[in-house]
Amino acid sequence: MVFKDVDRIKAFSYSAIAIGILLMVSGFVVPQLSFPASYTRSGPPPSVKFSQSNPEWTEVFEIPAVHAPATIHIVATKSGSGNVTIQVTSYAYRTNPESFVFLLTNSQPAINTNLVLDYSVPYLFFVTSENSTYSLTVSGNWEAYGYFNTNIYIGGVFVLAGIVSFYFHRLVQQRERVYRKALEEAGIKINNGATK
Repeated sequence: MVFKDVDRIKAFSYSAIAIGILLMVSGFVVPQLSFPASYTRSGPPPSVKFSQSNPEWTEVFEIPAVHAPATIHIVATKSGSGNVTIQVTSYAYRTNPESFVFLLTNSQPAINTNLVLDYSVPYLFFVTSENSTYSLTVSGNWEAYGYFNTNIYIGGVFVLAGIVSFYFHRLVQQRERVYRKALEEAGIKINNGATK
């Protein structure tokens, strides 16, 4: 029996527990962090030519998850003879989505408004332009995310593995003591885990 294996098991168990605790702490703390940012879009691109057969153009983009409930600020303007419709929705991520629609027209060619979002999920923007160009800016505070809560579960696995490994280490250590005692009683010398 090589007793050095016991030290490897002990080192692994301590390392696994430490990594697990670190990941669990990060899983709780990081989602609480947020950063200010803004997203600007304009369209359609110069390559788009409106006509009777091609009367509208649609852009779809996504903003990251907010730490709900949260407020985002939307500023949009349009230039042209047609309307611009802006739809904000969480439908891709919720079975009961929320959706908001803003319409830019010739009588109201600009909006400057705050929007309260109730879900901590990414939101989709659908911008449909009818024979008009537009400029859109969305600003707010976003989570320093990537759905970091997953690390809580990963950390839990490491902690569990570390505890099981540590328990196994204690069993092996106890067995080692019994084994050493039996060898000593039999008059067999032990040298660095090897017997003579």
